Amino acid sequence: MHVGLASATALTRGSRRLLGGRLDPCGVARVHLWFDAAPERVWPVLVDGSRYGEWVVGVKPVRAVDTGWPRPGASLHYAIGAGPVQVQDRTTVRHSCPEQMLDLDIGGPLGSVRVLIRLQQSGGRTLVTLDEYPDGGLLRLLHTPVGSAAFAARGVLMLHRLRALTRTG
Repeated sequence: MHVGLASATALTRGSRRLLGGRLDPCGVARVHLWFDAAPERVWPVLVDGSRYGEWVVGVKPVRAVDTGWPRPGASLHYAIGAGPVQVQDRTTVRHSCPEQMLDLDIGGPLGSVRVLIRLQQSGGRTLVTLDEYPDGGLLRLLHTPVGSAAFAARGVLMLHRLRALTRTG
């Protein structure tokens, strides 16, 4: 099956409606989800390095969490993949502002991905926004409308998992 520009554009438009996020032709995906919890309840779950694999799609259990996580420069170490195909990966904090923002660099042998998670309080609720895009290495090949749709689909699933964890503590 040939996927031309018109079909990629239609996929992107359809995915945008389905996912409720923002996709762009350069592979950036922005998704958001309301949490029925204040940022002070969302933040501890978001930055609990040992629980990263519970909400981040594709991540196997975390092997190690650097001392000081989530301070800038600290990393999580884990495997990512499906079935027997796994690669060693790590997530490093670029910037962190408690209860407001977590800026991450995910890097491994295939390249890097940039993830920015923002928390915005409104009453007793929190709007969590996740921006994710390929940033280097072979993963840069995902800077496409189809890549953007894939990152958005993954992001929506991650936010739903994270929200479920904030409900259970």
